[in-house]
Amino acid sequence: YLSMHMLAEKVSFVPISTPPVLSMQEHDD
Repeated sequence: YLSMHMLAEKVSFVPISTPPVLSMQEHDD
């Protein structure tokens, strides 16, 4: 149950953290 709950929370948070990550990756590249 914990794993599913954590996954759901991560999935909801992933999109919000995706834009910045992409920008960081582009800069890192």
